[in-house]
Amino acid sequence: MKRIFITITILVFSLLVLVAFNNYSSNNKPQPKSNLTRVKIAFSPYVSPFFVAIDKGIFEKYGIKAELVSIPSSNNAMYALSKGDIDVVSAPYSVFFAYENAVPGEFKIFSGVIETLDKPYSFLIVKKDINSIGELKGKKILTRSGTNGKMQAELVLKGLGINLDEVEIVQVSSTLTAQTFVKPDIAAAIDNEPSSTSIVQKAGGKILIEAVRPKYLTNPYASTGNAFSTKFAKNKDLADRFTRANDEAIDYSRKNDKEFRSINQKYIKLDKEIIFAMPESVFEKSTELNKTAIKNEMQLELDNGILEKAVDLSNVYYK
Repeated sequence: MKRIFITITILVFSLLVLVAFNNYSSNNKPQPKSNLTRVKIAFSPYVSPFFVAIDKGIFEKYGIKAELVSIPSSNNAMYALSKGDIDVVSAPYSVFFAYENAVPGEFKIFSGVIETLDKPYSFLIVKKDINSIGELKGKKILTRSGTNGKMQAELVLKGLGINLDEVEIVQVSSTLTAQTFVKPDIAAAIDNEPSSTSIVQKAGGKILIEAVRPKYLTNPYASTGNAFSTKFAKNKDLADRFTRANDEAIDYSRKNDKEFRSINQKYIKLDKEIIFAMPESVFEKSTELNKTAIKNEMQLELDNGILEKAVDLSNVYYK
């Protein structure tokens, strides 16, 4: 009788293992292309694990057909997200903060990009003949357009001990920073990737200080978030599959940096010498999202008048 009981127990356990294995296999094997669910992703000329997920068939593995929609402006991308024209967007957290205050509940953040002191992504870049901070006084300093770009530049300058009335801040679009830097009246630029590498590689700049955002704003610095529309997030099965695919693409990118750069170069058409000279991006998986850093960035914008009121962050994350 005891032998029969043991035999039955072994059979039941084996059956459970087999069922679990089959479920795992069905969730991770490539799906037939006819069964793929289309997901529209807004993209701009910045490196992203999304391109790896497309190129390596990771999205297809999770039953997703990714459709890229070029929308260079983050504000326009958010508007398209709220209209339902796209499903997924990447944007600076400053854009998410402003949008949540204006139109609450339109998005759910599921992953992001962060900058740390040991993984710099923002820089003070100067002309070749400038060797010290003091030489910037009385000069023009270049930075990106927008209220957040101006705030960043002002806080960096204050952190360096430069009064704002001692310099002139010049703001231009991120696509124009390199060509503007070469002008003789521009002494320096406070910028981040990929345009900061373009300034160094193509416009004759040199890095004087790296990781200026973590050093003079918040450390670590929450840079960019990836989000679903709230409508998309309500389809939990699909949103979960997309999140797992993105996490897997991040893991792959960390282990294969050169291939990550080559894949991204194909999609965003960035010059090869630029994309291979850029520092490594720190992508956060869904389980790694630093919500404290995001809150600190929001508080920084509130303290400096970028935001008129605090953002309720309790409901902006995908769960």
